[in-house]
Amino acid sequence: MAELTPERVFARRLYQTSEWRRIRRKKITHQSLCEICLETETVEPATVVHHRVRHNGNRMVFFDYDQLISLCRQHHEEARLAKSL
Repeated sequence: MAELTPERVFARRLYQTSEWRRIRRKKITHQSLCEICLETETVEPATVVHHRVRHNGNRMVFFDYDQLISLCRQHHEEARLAKSL
């Protein structure tokens, strides 16, 4: 796991904000199925809202609704692993 620098601590705190909870709820309500599963005609509920672009604590990127994707747990873990390589 990456070192918890002050920047990473700040970025993690963004997930605790009411603004994030609101935008996450909006995304899951709008797209309640995993968007990657749908590409293969599989129906799986989305449980995670994922940032397509690494935000690194940048609030403009973090709260940009257009760069969010609804994912199931499995696809979210795969996306996280791919970003860390």
